[in-house]
Amino acid sequence: MPPFVSTYCTNSKCKHRNRYDLAELRGNSGIAYKGTILHSVQDDEEFLVTCEKCGQEFKFTVKRGSHASEE
Repeated sequence: MPPFVSTYCTNSKCKHRNRYDLAELRGNSGIAYKGTILHSVQDDEEFLVTCEKCGQEFKFTVKRGSHASEE
């Protein structure tokens, strides 16, 4: 079973809980690494996604060994 991450929409009127397949997000071109570009598990990963309910784009960060956090 692939790893999933859950995060909430940053739109103040929506706040819908979205669930994304982490492997699929890493495979898309929408991935950006903070700091030095390395393919290491020690790096935080930042993703640009679209809310499934309201359609607003927002970023969230997956930190090493933790859950997603909204920005």
